[in-house]
Amino acid sequence: MTKHDTALTGRLYSRAELAEIMDVPEHRVRNLVRAYDLVEIETDEGKRIPEFALEERGGELQVNPALRGTVLALLDQELTVAEASLWLVSHNDELGQSPLAAMRAGHVHAVRRAIISTAL
Repeated sequence: MTKHDTALTGRLYSRAELAEIMDVPEHRVRNLVRAYDLVEIETDEGKRIPEFALEERGGELQVNPALRGTVLALLDQELTVAEASLWLVSHNDELGQSPLAAMRAGHVHAVRRAIISTAL
């Protein structure tokens, strides 16, 4: 992703930064990335985890629970992780907002339907 694309994702964290913030070992963050519970995108500064993969609960940053299934559905449509990340933060006409905003508003199923209709 270029600097322009990463501007759409908000803050970007290295694995080490995120591990420190979440108070977990760095290998836990690596495992979350491998399982697609978190996404990691290539930037000019190296691989980074976009802020949108997280949500604040109880004053702490936590993994967005709806992200994994959504990312896997996008990967099934042959998108790369970078393309999936961009799709999540871009406005979607069918949803009337970004898929990420729709997921945060509790409309995960609508987002998954939008993925299917995007593929058609």
